[in-house]
Amino acid sequence: MSFITQLQKEVTLEVIYILFSILVALDIATGSFKAWKKGGFKSRSLRDGMFGSMAELMFLLICIIIAKLIPISRFIVYVILTVMIVKELSSIIENLIECGAKVPAWLAKGLKVYNDKLDNIDINDLKKDAQ
Repeated sequence: MSFITQLQKEVTLEVIYILFSILVALDIATGSFKAWKKGGFKSRSLRDGMFGSMAELMFLLICIIIAKLIPISRFIVYVILTVMIVKELSSIIENLIECGAKVPAWLAKGLKVYNDKLDNIDINDLKKDAQ
């Protein structure tokens, strides 16, 4: 929690949004390169991925507007933006790994563990935890 609190003091939501937008563009570029390299480049996949990315950008923009209107929600918006940035970074790194980039073994292993945990999350367990 202290990381998010420090982030709130040092960086504005707009700067984080711009950073996220740049990461989305890099993710689209590395994903396109990966698909092209593997011979599976399809405009439909690119379009679907771009629509998903645009939806994320619009969602985060709405979150920032809400944070401006309701200041108490700022912490939650910072958490959401931080998680979204980590997601984009992991996607970019995965794309680079699949393109043949050499990354430290600990990073590749960490991404595998992260993705395995995400793949095995049971939505019903999350709902029970929230109650």
